[in-house]
Amino acid sequence: MLSVIRADAGQFFAGYRTEGESIGLIICA
Repeated sequence: MLSVIRADAGQFFAGYRTEGESIGLIICA
């Protein structure tokens, strides 16, 4: 599931990949 969330975060935060992943994980979680 983490892979799917990370992929979503990567697309959502294309500009902020590393930060976007952390933020995306928090938002998705």
